[in-house]
Amino acid sequence: KALWTWHQIENPDRPTLINWDYSFLSEEEMQELFWFLPEALSNTIKIADQIDIKIETWGILIPKYELPEDDQKVYEEAKNLEKDEKEIKKLTSDEWYLRYLSYKWLNWRYNFWLTQEQIFGLVKKLDVPGLQKKLTESSPEELKTLSLTYYTDGKKAFLKTLDEDKLLKIERLEYELVVVHEMWFDAYFLIVADYINWARNNWVPVWPGRWSAAWSLMAYLTWITDLDPLPYKLLFERFLNPARVSMPDIDTDFSDDWRDKVIEYCREKYWSDHVAQICTFGTFAARAAVKDVWRVMWVDFQEMNELAKLIPEKPWTKLKWALEESLEFKSAYEENPKYRNIIDNALKIEWNVRQVWVHACAVIIAPDKMTNFTALAHPPKDNEAIITQYSAYPLEDLGLLKMDFLWLRNLTIIKRALKIIKNNKWVEVDILKVPRDDQKVFEIFAKWDTTWVFQFESDWMRKYLMDLAPNSFEDLIAMVSLYRPGPLAYIPTYIDVKYWRQDLKYLTDDLRKILEDAWYSEEQILEEKRKLDEDLAPILDVTYGIAVYQEQLMFIVQSMAWFSLWEADLLRRWVWKKKLDVIEALKKEFIEKWINFRQYKPETTNYIYTEMIMPAANYSFNKSHAACYAFIAYQT
Repeated sequence: KALWTWHQIENPDRPTLINWDYSFLSEEEMQELFWFLPEALSNTIKIADQIDIKIETWGILIPKYELPEDDQKVYEEAKNLEKDEKEIKKLTSDEWYLRYLSYKWLNWRYNFWLTQEQIFGLVKKLDVPGLQKKLTESSPEELKTLSLTYYTDGKKAFLKTLDEDKLLKIERLEYELVVVHEMWFDAYFLIVADYINWARNNWVPVWPGRWSAAWSLMAYLTWITDLDPLPYKLLFERFLNPARVSMPDIDTDFSDDWRDKVIEYCREKYWSDHVAQICTFGTFAARAAVKDVWRVMWVDFQEMNELAKLIPEKPWTKLKWALEESLEFKSAYEENPKYRNIIDNALKIEWNVRQVWVHACAVIIAPDKMTNFTALAHPPKDNEAIITQYSAYPLEDLGLLKMDFLWLRNLTIIKRALKIIKNNKWVEVDILKVPRDDQKVFEIFAKWDTTWVFQFESDWMRKYLMDLAPNSFEDLIAMVSLYRPGPLAYIPTYIDVKYWRQDLKYLTDDLRKILEDAWYSEEQILEEKRKLDEDLAPILDVTYGIAVYQEQLMFIVQSMAWFSLWEADLLRRWVWKKKLDVIEALKKEFIEKWINFRQYKPETTNYIYTEMIMPAANYSFNKSHAACYAFIAYQT
C-alpha cells in the first residue's frame, strides 16, 4: 500500500490495509459472518447458477463500412445495371466498394484510362461456387484459380485488349481481392483507407508504411500505401497468409501535431461509444522495483542510485539474473542487511503491474458499443479520456479491430519544407512523384549529411553510409535492413562485394571443401555451382549474396524446394520463433524436396539450410518495412 500511495513505510499516518481482511473467505466463514441472513448466501448461489458466460474468441468483429453518399449512388447505379444479369454474383457493399476503388485508381496509379462502364465490368463477379474447402487448407494456386473463375465473358474479352504488363497487374489484384474477401477483411481495408484518405484530403501528412501493408497492390491502389510493391518484388503472401489467419496489421504514421485529429475523426464517423484507446500495464522492472522499495523505506537517494547502477542495463533484466551476473550487486546483497531486505522485497514485486497507462498508439473501433466487449475506465489523472480495461492481446483475441495511430516528426518536417518551397519559389512539389533515382539525393547520404533523416541519423549509420556511398534506392533499403543487431556484421561484406573488393560466390569455399571431402568429382562440384548460381543469383544478386530480406528467404525456399510462398512464410516464422520440433520437421521436408526437385547433393542442401536459411530466418528483415522507411528518408 505504501508503494501505491507514495508514503514512507514508517509513517504512522499512512493509509494501510493491515486492519482489514480483504481475502476470499471460505463457505464456513461466510455462513458465520451472515448468520443473521442465511438467504443472502442461498440467493447468491442461485444467481451464480443462472449465469452462463461464454466469451467468443478469434472472431472478426469489424464495423460495417458506410459508403460515402456519392459512392453509395454509384453502388446503386451498378446494382441497377446488374439486376437483370442472373449469372452475376450479388456482392455486399463492402466487397463491391473495395473492388470498385481498386479498379478506379488503376487509372491514376498506372494510367489504365478505364471508363466508368469498364470499371463496372471489371468489378463484376460470376455467380459460381466459391472455395470448396477451408481457407487454411487452400493453396495459393487454388485461390489464384478461384479468382479466374469469377471472370465474366465481357471481362475476358476486355482483358484480351490489354498488354501483358497490365494483364499481370489485374491478375495479381484479383488474387489479392479474393484472399481479402475469403478472410472477411473487406471492411477492414475500407476503414483504413477511409481515415488515411481523410487525413490526405485535410492536408494531414500521413505515412502508412510500417510493417507489411506495402506488400499489397490492393493497398497501393486504394491509397493505403504510396509504395508500388511490384518493382521491389514485395510479396502479398508475407502480408496476408491464409495458412495463418490473423487480423492485418497496418501501422499508420501521422504528423506529430495532427494524430489526435485523426482519432477524433474516427470517433465522429464510427460513434464515440464505439471507439476507445487501449490501456497498457506498466510493470516493475528490476531497477524500478529496487528504487520504489527503497523510496518507501526512506533511504538516501544518492545511496539508492549507486546500488541501482550495479544492476545490468540489459533489456528485460531480472534481479535474479543480476545477482548472478554482477559480483558487486551480489556482494552488496550478501554483506549489507539493509540492502538484502530491500532487494528481497523488490524480488516480490518485480514484473508485477505498477500502473495503468494509455497505449501509445493503439485504438479499438468496435461494431457496437464498446461496453458490449470490454469494461472501460478513465486513465490515471484524466477524467475525460476513455480507455479499455483489457490490454491489446485480449482485445485482439476477441476479434476486435485494432488500429495503430503513430506519429512521426519527419512528416511535419516534410510538410513544412514543402510549404516553404511553395511560398518562396512558387513551386508546388508532389512529394510522391519525386523520382527515386536522383543522384544528388544519394550524394547527400554518401556525405553522411543525414541529421534528422529518419533511420539514417545515428553516428555509426552515417559512418557506414560514407563507406557505402549509396547510388540506388535499393542501397538505402538494404542499409535500413542491415543496420540492426545480427545483420550489422554483414555491412562490410555488402560494401566490399558492391565495389568488387570481394568475390560473390554462391558455392562458397566452405561448401566446396565439404563436397571435396565427400569425394565428389570436380565435374559434380561445378554442376552444384551452376545450379546454385542459377537459383540464388536472381534472388540475392541485388543484395550482393546476402539474404537481407524475409522475402528473399521465401523466394529461396520456393525456387529450390518447391515450397509455396505460404509454406515458406511459415518456415521463416517457425525458425524465428525457435520452435525446434517444427524446425527439424521442416528441415527434413526441405532437404528431401530440394534433392528431389533440383537434384542437389545432400551436403549442399544441408549446408544451405543451416548456413543460410536458418541464420537468415533469425536476422532477415521485412523488405516492405525497410522500403517504406527508405522512402520517407529519401523524401526527407
